[in-house]
Amino acid sequence: MSSQESNKNNNSFATNPSSPPVLTEIMKECEQGHQKDIQEARNQGNFSPDTLSSILNNRSDEFLQKMGRPMTYSEMRAMFG
Repeated sequence: MSSQESNKNNNSFATNPSSPPVLTEIMKECEQGHQKDIQEARNQGNFSPDTLSSILNNRSDEFLQKMGRPMTYSEMRAMFG
């Protein structure tokens, strides 16, 4: 398997129907949490690029803590768009 094929396989893990249920659940929790945080920041009139960056970094840290590894690019895109 070439390195390009290997990277493609690793990066498609988040959208793979055979993703482990634990990963799927953690991704769902992080996604719902960041959406809630963004909505709260908007409602408080405290929505800025720094606020958004902070929210995404906090959710990335949460994923790292729960999974024991950083999220892949495709996982990040699947959760945060």
